[in-house]
Amino acid sequence: MKKTMAILLTVIIFAALSAPSLASSPPPAPTIARVNYGPLGLDTRFAVYAIIPQSFDAYIASGGLESIELEVMYNEGDGEWRPAYSVVILGSTPPGTMPFNLFHSINAAPWSEFRARLVYNYGTASGGSSPVYSAWSAPKRAVDAPVVTSQGIVFYDYTYGYTVTLPLSWTGLFLINSGSGDRTVFMNKRNQAEVYLGQLFSIAVTDGERPDMPDPVRIASANGKTAWYSIPGGVNYDAGNASLRSEYLAMANDVQAIIRSFRFGTARPTVAASPSSSSVVVNGTPVVIGAYTINNSNYFKLRDLAYILSGTEAQFDVGFNIDFNAISLTSGVPYSTQGAPPTGVGPGIKQAAPNASVIFIDGIVTDLTAYTIDSLNYFMLRDIARAFDFFVTWDNVTDTLVIDTTRGYNG
Repeated sequence: MKKTMAILLTVIIFAALSAPSLASSPPPAPTIARVNYGPLGLDTRFAVYAIIPQSFDAYIASGGLESIELEVMYNEGDGEWRPAYSVVILGSTPPGTMPFNLFHSINAAPWSEFRARLVYNYGTASGGSSPVYSAWSAPKRAVDAPVVTSQGIVFYDYTYGYTVTLPLSWTGLFLINSGSGDRTVFMNKRNQAEVYLGQLFSIAVTDGERPDMPDPVRIASANGKTAWYSIPGGVNYDAGNASLRSEYLAMANDVQAIIRSFRFGTARPTVAASPSSSSVVVNGTPVVIGAYTINNSNYFKLRDLAYILSGTEAQFDVGFNIDFNAISLTSGVPYSTQGAPPTGVGPGIKQAAPNASVIFIDGIVTDLTAYTIDSLNYFMLRDIARAFDFFVTWDNVTDTLVIDTTRGYNG
């Protein structure tokens, strides 16, 4: 039976599909939010998510628009863009903001870049004009995908805080399974795709104990963690195929140099967040709400802002799609309260990581500055004020943040 040490790439594509004009202006490009990979399968798995506008079915029914097609392409680092998948979105979804979901798999390397675009195919009511193409979205890749440098291919393991550098000669030849418990497995791609595992070596990080892997060898220790590596026993390549055999053995000769490149100390970038001392007044009424100061700007918990603004001219509701890591904000709607009312934040400086969610406001992908602190999302107050058009200022005499939803955003 064929055995595999598998890798899953998850490409999450958010496309806010605004109804296209039957004129010639291209619609907006979709946004590729992230590219992650894990150990669930060798194929790349696409999760495509789109917001369908109310007018979508009307365009289809009128014959003015036959379909909208989404095209996805990928580049494995060699500069060549290859078709990954395309799907025609027909008027089968009920009107409104119902999501359109698609799952599809292809075979692609975990360091690949991806891009996508929309194709609007016009019908007879529009004179059967040529399709209108959106711009390609900007290429996106995994945050922790290997990075090609002049010294080699650097692999970042943010979970366990280390890097190793692979030789440039490995370009296009390797796979990485970074989801096997406490270990990461490095493999020869071609032999892995055949009946052999193609494993070259593994790295595990533990609290000091020996990992459950063949003949582990200690690499380094730091901050209570110990790194180990292991070379697989047995034959992990097709010994009867000269090309596969020589490729695997050449890569195996590089393993010791790779192990010597191991370095602890890699972590996701964070910034310091200090508890804010400012009071907050909304439409003349003091409110209890905690905030952090990051780079001299005030950041509030998103749901706290929705709570204190509910019932005002700037009210909005908050939704979260866990499958797509998407935050959706809906303007003009009272906040559907979840959890307790706002409170202050605790003492002490926290480390804030850039927020990884994609944010929709009224169905449109929006760029807002946000950080995650203790697993909660904090947004820049002025970004929210700009998005929902309310006035905000700081009274330096009383150290008070003043929010006035009866006035427009003041820039």
